[in-house]
Amino acid sequence: MSRTPLLGTVLAGGRSTRMGRCKADLPHASGGSFLDHAIAQLSACCDHVACSLAADPAAAPLPNGVHTIVDAAADRGPAQGVCQAVGLAKSLRCTGVLITPVDLPALTSEHLQRLIIAAERSHDQVIAAISDDAAATKRLQPLVAIYPVSLQGELNSLAHSTHRSLYRFLSGVDCLTVELPTAVLHNVNSPHDLLP
Repeated sequence: MSRTPLLGTVLAGGRSTRMGRCKADLPHASGGSFLDHAIAQLSACCDHVACSLAADPAAAPLPNGVHTIVDAAADRGPAQGVCQAVGLAKSLRCTGVLITPVDLPALTSEHLQRLIIAAERSHDQVIAAISDDAAATKRLQPLVAIYPVSLQGELNSLAHSTHRSLYRFLSGVDCLTVELPTAVLHNVNSPHDLLP
């Protein structure tokens, strides 16, 4: 598996209100936590890895070598985490940020590699995952995507605006989509989602 000058970043700053507990700490079927799984998948295909956390991060330390990104302001949504990750990526001389949310337990490095291959052929484009289910209501997945550092200014404006929708943002930039299985893109939001 090829490695790339990307900063892999796990978005783990959500409140997890529907789950009733921190989703990052949920046990993963392969062992460890959801956060451990997400970090391991990004570490397998990126030279640098970071975790984007809420303004009041959990006390549990991250593995050695994993950068910490703390939200500059509370309740600003994932756009803020993406924006700050792009800033860190630029300082690390990476070409972009490979974003994944912490609540996709079926997402693997093999799936992420598909986005990376597309990014190697299409510089300065956002590469976003899209569900392979044509009937899905929301096929585009802006939180499973590669954001190039060249979009830092635009992402900064988005993060500081009142309408911080990454869906809307992607409709206004050059974006290439990569199909991934719907089951892989199914996020765990509530205890019901954990049932077999």
